[in-house]
Amino acid sequence: MQTTEITKNWITRIIAIQAIILLIIGLLTLRKTLGTHDLNLYYRSSLYLLQGKLPYRDFDLEYPPFALIAFILPRILTLGLTNNSYIYAFFFVIQNVFFSSINTILLLNIISKSNSQPHKILALIFYTLFAAIVSPVMLWRYDLFPTLLTVLALVTVISLRPTFAGIFLGFGIAAKLYPVILLPVFTVYYFANRSYRAILNLWLGTVGTVFLIFLPFIITSHGKFFYFLTYHKERGLQIESFSAGIISLIHKFGFIEVKTIAGYGSRNIVSPLNDIILGLLPWLLIVLYSVMLINCFYRFREDRYDNQVVKNKSLVAYSLLALLIFIVTSKVFSPQYIVWIVPFAALLKPRQLILMLGICLTTYIMMTFGSFRNLDFGKILWLNLRNVLVLGLGVWVFLDYLPGWVNLRLRRNW
Repeated sequence: MQTTEITKNWITRIIAIQAIILLIIGLLTLRKTLGTHDLNLYYRSSLYLLQGKLPYRDFDLEYPPFALIAFILPRILTLGLTNNSYIYAFFFVIQNVFFSSINTILLLNIISKSNSQPHKILALIFYTLFAAIVSPVMLWRYDLFPTLLTVLALVTVISLRPTFAGIFLGFGIAAKLYPVILLPVFTVYYFANRSYRAILNLWLGTVGTVFLIFLPFIITSHGKFFYFLTYHKERGLQIESFSAGIISLIHKFGFIEVKTIAGYGSRNIVSPLNDIILGLLPWLLIVLYSVMLINCFYRFREDRYDNQVVKNKSLVAYSLLALLIFIVTSKVFSPQYIVWIVPFAALLKPRQLILMLGICLTTYIMMTFGSFRNLDFGKILWLNLRNVLVLGLGVWVFLDYLPGWVNLRLRRNW
């Protein structure tokens, strides 16, 4: 009983320390962040909404409609009484600190259901470290909002509440689209557990939520609703993406001509390989994701035969893998994408936590020093190191959670 009380005290302290650290960093970086592309977009969108303007019809919005919740909440906190951008930015930070704290509490819920009590403090410490290191993007982008929704979806899947899991996943998709990558993993989880009714409820919850959120905007936007899809479809090869990083490094050694252009809120590269890469990336995503999903099914089924239920750590691992595959094969890899994987990575094994720490550190260094506009060699090196570490984490987790029979066959061949 005394040990439990000590653990609870440490957990409370860690959550409080995390919130204080993030708040201090937010206040220290507030002035520097004002005027940036993303924060300006959030600020203007919230202002337009208060003026009675409708997204997609009266003003362009490059995100799905539920993202507006994250934009308008800081404005609501000021009761709409001021248009001061400083005050908006301050409450935006407060909002993200709150979201991060909720994520921490949800991680505790996942750990407690996994019977991994000794790992609890370690997970929270590393989550706090990850959050602090990537705070320049975690605090000033809205990505913590869809991340929170994906973690809520994971918690409700583990709690065997598939309808709520679908609803939260639907909210996440309606906020930033990428959580759709988790729907097949959750489906396989219930299929391996032979919870066929749960699969139906999961899909009804997801599709129904997305449909109900999208429908009013489809009706009122006069055919402009899918602008946010067109916007991302037309984006070029962002310099921070895995493939663009390799091309930029090859360029620095004089093997290919590359230039950079600004567009769509990011810096993109132009090279003779662009069309080939952009054509191959969707197929690479399909192939890698299919291989992952097949192994996911056999691993989940193996867990069920051995333990009568799929292990939660397997579900967390394959959820993380789905996100990593999407990130590595994407034509865009903005620094805030790291925010998507931080809660999932905090639940990994200790040595993998160290690797994730390296990913956060290299992301911070890459953001802080040098210029992509001038293709600075040091910045390109840090970019590629970050990308290689992300790929390494994905491969490591994949090999760690291979089905037993696949693992055995690989060892025999080696």
